[in-house]
Amino acid sequence: MAQNQNFIDKQKALLDFLVKKELLSSESAVEVLDEMQTANKSIDEIIAEKSLINVEDFVKSKAEFYNFTYIDLGDKSIDENILNLVPANIAEHYKMIAFEREDNRLRVGLLDATNFKAIEAMDLLESKHKLIVEHFLISSYSFNNAFSQYKNFSKEIAGALASKAKEDSVRKEEDTRQDDLNKFEGVVKDAPVA
Repeated sequence: MAQNQNFIDKQKALLDFLVKKELLSSESAVEVLDEMQTANKSIDEIIAEKSLINVEDFVKSKAEFYNFTYIDLGDKSIDENILNLVPANIAEHYKMIAFEREDNRLRVGLLDATNFKAIEAMDLLESKHKLIVEHFLISSYSFNNAFSQYKNFSKEIAGALASKAKEDSVRKEEDTRQDDLNKFEGVVKDAPVA
């Protein structure tokens, strides 16, 4: 990831913000910035690897810094119809989850507040479905919990389809038996009596 000066300046500003909020010491901020530039890692990766700040506190602070609303989706069950407004492959690629809909307002959680491609994708969804999309910042834990619900729905659908296929197979077998029985009864009926 080539780091341009604007990106580095924004990251420095975020680190300064974390220091002002007393979530990170000045020394740690300098170390994170150095490692970010030398190891070509994001601030998020470094802070998580070194456990410098509680993940949820870090995401709350990033939300405040980037003027997003923070939300914890860790234990939230999401309605399948809402979740599927953003297909699983798009959600996984852009790291975003549709989690709530109220009238024409759709609430979407983003893992990265600086992922403008994700926001652009949501703008397309917004115009296609005539929705107003509200963006929220979520942690990786929230994203993983919400994203796993796609898999749960897929398992439920696969189970339902397997059950339906089994029922259809049993019904077809019963129909075949009934046809055989009807043919047999017809043969017996037409057979000469001795």
